[in-house]
Amino acid sequence: WLDVPLMDDFDEEFTNETLFIPAVLLGRLQPEKVRAFIVPNDAMLEKQICEGDIVLIEEKLFPRDGDCIVAVIENSRAVLKNFYRDGAFVELRPSNGNYETIRLAADLVEIKGIYRGLLRPLV
Repeated sequence: WLDVPLMDDFDEEFTNETLFIPAVLLGRLQPEKVRAFIVPNDAMLEKQICEGDIVLIEEKLFPRDGDCIVAVIENSRAVLKNFYRDGAFVELRPSNGNYETIRLAADLVEIKGIYRGLLRPLV
Protein backbone atom coordinates (compact mmCIF):
# COMPACT_ATOMS: atom_id res chain seq x y z
CA TRP A 1 0.00 0.00 0.00
CA LEU A 2 1.14 3.50 -0.81
CA ASP A 3 0.06 6.81 0.65
CA VAL A 4 -0.90 9.36 -2.00
CA PRO A 5 -1.35 13.08 -1.16
CA LEU A 6 -4.93 14.24 -1.67
CA MET A 7 -6.07 17.52 -3.28
CA ASP A 8 -9.66 18.72 -3.17
CA ASP A 9 -11.54 21.45 -5.01
CA PHE A 10 -10.79 24.12 -2.43
CA ASP A 11 -7.06 23.57 -2.03
CA GLU A 12 -4.53 25.18 -4.28
CA GLU A 13 -1.89 22.82 -2.95
CA PHE A 14 -2.05 19.18 -1.98
CA THR A 15 -3.12 18.73 1.61
CA ASN A 16 -1.48 16.68 4.31
CA GLU A 17 -4.32 14.20 3.96
CA THR A 18 -3.37 10.96 2.28
CA LEU A 19 -5.19 8.21 0.49
CA PHE A 20 -3.86 4.68 0.81
CA ILE A 21 -4.00 2.69 -2.42
CA PRO A 22 -2.54 -0.66 -3.48
CA ALA A 23 0.85 -0.23 -5.20
CA VAL A 24 -0.33 -2.47 -8.04
CA LEU A 25 -2.74 0.27 -9.18
CA LEU A 26 0.18 2.52 -10.10
CA GLY A 27 1.61 0.24 -12.74
CA ARG A 28 4.87 1.82 -13.96
CA LEU A 29 4.24 5.24 -12.44
CA GLN A 30 6.72 6.47 -9.85
CA PRO A 31 4.82 6.55 -6.52
CA GLU A 32 6.37 9.88 -5.45
CA LYS A 33 4.88 11.56 -8.55
CA VAL A 34 1.30 10.36 -8.01
CA ARG A 35 -1.36 12.53 -6.39
CA ALA A 36 -5.10 12.14 -5.84
CA PHE A 37 -7.78 14.72 -6.65
CA ILE A 38 -11.46 14.73 -5.66
CA VAL A 39 -13.51 15.59 -8.74
CA PRO A 40 -15.61 18.70 -7.98
CA ASN A 41 -18.30 18.37 -10.68
CA ASP A 42 -19.55 16.42 -13.70
CA ALA A 43 -17.55 18.39 -16.32
CA MET A 44 -15.86 15.16 -17.49
CA LEU A 45 -18.98 12.99 -17.50
CA GLU A 46 -18.53 11.84 -21.12
CA LYS A 47 -15.22 10.29 -20.02
CA GLN A 48 -17.14 8.46 -17.27
CA ILE A 49 -15.62 10.69 -14.56
CA CYS A 50 -18.25 11.88 -12.08
CA GLU A 51 -18.48 14.36 -9.24
CA GLY A 52 -17.03 12.82 -6.07
CA ASP A 53 -14.75 10.39 -7.94
CA ILE A 54 -11.09 10.38 -7.01
CA VAL A 55 -8.67 10.63 -9.90
CA LEU A 56 -5.03 9.70 -9.73
CA ILE A 57 -2.76 12.16 -11.48
CA GLU A 58 0.90 12.03 -12.37
CA GLU A 59 2.78 15.22 -11.52
CA LYS A 60 3.81 16.53 -14.91
CA LEU A 61 4.05 20.18 -15.87
CA PHE A 62 3.87 19.86 -19.65
CA PRO A 63 0.79 18.02 -20.94
CA ARG A 64 0.07 17.30 -24.60
CA ASP A 65 -2.98 18.67 -26.38
CA GLY A 66 -5.98 16.54 -25.46
CA ASP A 67 -4.57 15.29 -22.15
CA CYS A 68 -6.99 15.26 -19.23
CA ILE A 69 -5.36 17.35 -16.51
CA VAL A 70 -5.84 18.86 -13.08
CA ALA A 71 -4.99 22.56 -13.07
CA VAL A 72 -5.34 25.47 -10.69
CA ILE A 73 -6.75 28.47 -12.53
CA GLU A 74 -6.18 32.08 -11.51
CA ASN A 75 -4.77 30.86 -8.18
CA SER A 76 -8.31 30.24 -6.99
CA ARG A 77 -9.79 26.89 -7.97
CA ALA A 78 -8.77 23.46 -9.15
CA VAL A 79 -10.38 21.89 -12.22
CA LEU A 80 -10.26 18.62 -14.14
CA LYS A 81 -10.48 19.33 -17.90
CA ASN A 82 -8.97 18.48 -21.29
CA PHE A 83 -5.92 20.62 -22.08
CA TYR A 84 -5.29 22.44 -25.38
CA ARG A 85 -2.73 25.11 -26.26
CA ASP A 86 -3.79 28.11 -28.32
CA GLY A 87 -0.79 30.40 -28.78
CA ALA A 88 -0.23 32.33 -25.55
CA PHE A 89 -3.51 30.95 -24.20
CA VAL A 90 -4.68 27.65 -22.77
CA GLU A 91 -8.11 26.12 -23.32
CA LEU A 92 -9.48 23.80 -20.67
CA ARG A 93 -12.34 21.92 -22.29
CA PRO A 94 -14.93 19.82 -20.48
CA SER A 95 -16.26 16.48 -21.69
CA ASN A 96 -19.82 17.49 -20.92
CA GLY A 97 -21.86 19.93 -23.02
CA ASN A 98 -23.39 21.48 -19.90
CA TYR A 99 -20.05 23.05 -18.93
CA GLU A 100 -18.13 25.89 -20.57
CA THR A 101 -14.62 25.82 -22.01
CA ILE A 102 -12.23 27.92 -19.94
CA ARG A 103 -9.81 30.02 -22.03
CA LEU A 104 -7.08 31.85 -20.13
CA ALA A 105 -3.60 33.25 -20.62
CA ALA A 106 -1.15 30.43 -20.03
CA ASP A 107 0.41 32.19 -17.04
CA LEU A 108 -2.94 32.02 -15.19
CA VAL A 109 -3.03 28.21 -15.39
CA GLU A 110 -0.89 26.06 -13.12
CA ILE A 111 -0.74 22.43 -14.27
CA LYS A 112 -0.78 20.03 -11.34
CA GLY A 113 -0.71 16.76 -13.27
CA ILE A 114 -2.08 14.44 -15.92
CA TYR A 115 -4.96 12.02 -15.33
CA ARG A 116 -3.79 8.42 -14.96
CA GLY A 117 -6.52 6.54 -13.13
CA LEU A 118 -9.87 6.61 -11.37
CA LEU A 119 -11.18 5.46 -8.00
CA ARG A 120 -14.91 5.53 -7.40
CA PRO A 121 -16.08 5.53 -3.78
CA LEU A 122 -18.75 2.98 -2.95
CA VAL A 123 -22.11 4.54 -2.20
